[in-house]
Order: sequence, then structure tokens, then C-alpha cells
Amino acid sequence: MTEPDAHDFAHINVDRPFEVLYWAHQLGVEEAELKEALALVGDRLHEVRNFLKHDRRYEVNYDQRSQR
Repeated sequence: MTEPDAHDFAHINVDRPFEVLYWAHQLGVEEAELKEALALVGDRLHEVRNFLKHDRRYEVNYDQRSQR
């Protein structure tokens, strides 16, 4: 899989499909999930990564509470 240019590591360029695919793979999410995160928090990798971490943690906690 092709990596983005070195100067692009702070941002995810949604206009470059290979970058979206690369970062979806690196972050362990589906392409659609990454695009949703990008639409909500912007293209900064740090913000996207934090959002995905927080969002997943919330889903896991919610699922565990609903099973009690």
C-alpha cells in the first residue's frame, strides 16, 4: 500500500482515494467510518484518531451497559 507524502502525515486528503484507503487501514476502520469521522472533525490526523478512539470507547461502554 502506498504511503502518503511525508508532508501529508498531519492531514488526510479526502480528495486522494489512496490516502483515505491507506489511513483507513492504518487506523483499523472501514473507509466509510473514516469518511464520517473526517466530515465531523476535519482532516487533521490527530483529531481523527482521537475521535475514532473516543467514539469506539463509547460504543464498547454503551454495549456493555446495555447487556447488564
